[in-house]
Amino acid sequence: MNNMPIRDIHLPEMYGWWPPAPGWWLLLFIIFMLVYGIPWLRKKRRHKTIDQQASAQFITIKTRYENHQDKAQLLQDLSVLLRQICMTYRTRKQVASLLNDSWLKQLDSLVGKTCFSSEIANLLVSGPYQKQPEFDVDKLLNNYQQWIVALPYNNGSRQDGAQQ
Repeated sequence: MNNMPIRDIHLPEMYGWWPPAPGWWLLLFIIFMLVYGIPWLRKKRRHKTIDQQASAQFITIKTRYENHQDKAQLLQDLSVLLRQICMTYRTRKQVASLLNDSWLKQLDSLVGKTCFSSEIANLLVSGPYQKQPEFDVDKLLNNYQQWIVALPYNNGSRQDGAQQ
């Protein structure tokens, strides 16, 4: 037995740094969710809130119109709502002083398409200043509703980052 060659003890090789253990993958996933997931959820929640508020105000204005049937008041209320929504996405300075075609261009640029027909666009420009405007209420309300639905997915922060 003394003549038997005895080999030395061989330890297994140490693992390298790749692939990481499952705990490291879990930690990486948690960090990713903290960095990207939470801001995305906040954006989504904020947009939902803006959309819900705009829709709720629109329904309130529509209900008031059904009670009083005053077209001039309806048009003024909807004009104010449009300005408020636009100032949520842009600064007051960018939106509040706009008139005529520049106002219509701002509305179209916010949703990325033309939601208001030419008849309704003309009404938006001049209607709130008329004493007794004549227009198709259903067409106006449908155009407004389409515009509200087409609002961009945005967290409600100003596009240029400026304050009001």
